[in-house]
Amino acid sequence: MRVLFSICIFLSTQFVMTQNSSEARAQIWSLLKKNNKDSYQMMQHVYNFPNEFSIQNSVIQLSEPGDFMTYVRGYETRQLLEDISTVVHECTHEYQSRKPLEILSKQSTSNKSANACIVYYIDKTEEYLVERTQTFPSVQIARLIPEEVRFFRYETYVNTNEEYLGTQQHGIYGLLEEWSAYLNGFRTSIRNFSAYKKLGMEGLKGYLEDTGSIKITYPEFKCYMLHYLSYARKNNPGIYQQIIQNKDFKKAYHAIDNRFVKLMKAHEKNIALIQAEVIKSGLAFELKDNFYWLGNNGIGAYQQEYNTLATHVSTPIFKNVLADLKR
Repeated sequence: MRVLFSICIFLSTQFVMTQNSSEARAQIWSLLKKNNKDSYQMMQHVYNFPNEFSIQNSVIQLSEPGDFMTYVRGYETRQLLEDISTVVHECTHEYQSRKPLEILSKQSTSNKSANACIVYYIDKTEEYLVERTQTFPSVQIARLIPEEVRFFRYETYVNTNEEYLGTQQHGIYGLLEEWSAYLNGFRTSIRNFSAYKKLGMEGLKGYLEDTGSIKITYPEFKCYMLHYLSYARKNNPGIYQQIIQNKDFKKAYHAIDNRFVKLMKAHEKNIALIQAEVIKSGLAFELKDNFYWLGNNGIGAYQQEYNTLATHVSTPIFKNVLADLKR
């Protein structure tokens, strides 16, 4: 009887976990559909792409996209909200690599190479098909990045010998691709603010934890790309000219840049709303020592890192490449 009872308990627990996973998946889709129609439509597209494309008399076959639940760490609503930005980030990578195949499969006269193209997804109304030009691995600029701006993603995307990483295989085009993925993740978090707010104080803390380090990807990847271009301009003028003359690349760069500016303004408004809610609850709210303090509870603000990077990308050393990007 004890053995049978144990088996029943195990089966019951397993069933509940399956149900929780299913409900969590449904809740993610529901939150996206309600608050983030851009991300919702993009992810719907990811899971409805065909697995086979015919381009210029060649057939390209792809495996199924990965299950986004891989990036979900827990099934409580607050945890789901914090993980959705990662889900959207990773699905953006899937979309941006598959969408060129869909576009080119419908263009019988296109002379673009499927292997050389990428799509930068901005939102449901704007995306750019870009044909990559010659590049060099981003690790070549690693030593040029000043130590004071080597933050969280420097080792992951720049100072790494992972040759299959997009930032190494495709240089600046890979850096821009990561920037785009972080843009979409950040926007998703900001648009989920109302859902965070419904959870009360725990939800407000969740929003701050979710958006803290993501926001610095705006000046962080801009820093990497400007250093990349500066190095290319001096040491690889041929590669530099190919990048600078790539109009679609520049359009995508500026579109992502402009969207980040708008998102930062929306994020600042959300911080002001959080401050008002916290004070209303009887607790103090302040930004001190690079932490948001909600009473005695401190949450990383990463404002010092953001300010350091923002100051760095505004220095005159990038004057020439910024001018070329605007041409």
